[in-house]
Amino acid sequence: GKGDFDAITTAVMAALAFEAFINEVEQLARQMVVTDDPAEYPVVLSFDPSAPKLKNSLKGAVRAGTLVRHDRFWKALTGREADSRREPRLSLKIVFAVRNAIAHMKSQETEIYPEIREDQKAPGTYYLGNFIEHHPQPDFMPELEARGLLNPAAGPWGQWSLRISSQPFANWICETVELAARDLVSQFPADSTMRSRLMDNSLAGFSNDRRLRRRLRRSEPEASPEKS
Repeated sequence: GKGDFDAITTAVMAALAFEAFINEVEQLARQMVVTDDPAEYPVVLSFDPSAPKLKNSLKGAVRAGTLVRHDRFWKALTGREADSRREPRLSLKIVFAVRNAIAHMKSQETEIYPEIREDQKAPGTYYLGNFIEHHPQPDFMPELEARGLLNPAAGPWGQWSLRISSQPFANWICETVELAARDLVSQFPADSTMRSRLMDNSLAGFSNDRRLRRRLRRSEPEASPEKS
């Protein structure tokens, strides 16, 4: 139905929104610097002490992915590596895994098993019932299932694109992206020009931060994976 595709669209748009946010952080960092090369930086809005740190963090990372740039910005602002085992960075990794799986979806081999049933009227006699389809499941599906975000009507072996088509999944992916953006902005100094610009523009009108954190914690499984 229409709702099935709404969740998939939400996943793609949420990932794109976060990518646009990271692009904006990078653009502001490149603008808010003091430079003697007007050809490289023709527009200087104002100086922000955080800007050179962010700009320098991207050295050697030409066309780096969104998560790579996020992690470099995080380290530049905090002096610490981004911990992919903690929220919201843990969920952010899943968001982009889902987005990539949707964007690069390919035809896959489906396993079909005949259902063997015993004839209740003639014990010891068996016949073929329905055929059961087992669709390949991406690596992130157990994590989403543990968080209770999947559509139960699609079954455990249904097409994964249908299994993620649920209201809880759509809500979770939007809240994850928002909270991850807020978390990064909160690492800027309180008097930072970049912080105020990002809060007024990128995060204007978004939800309450504490409410989002509570909801994300409720969706997190007891044991988080150790993989980065």
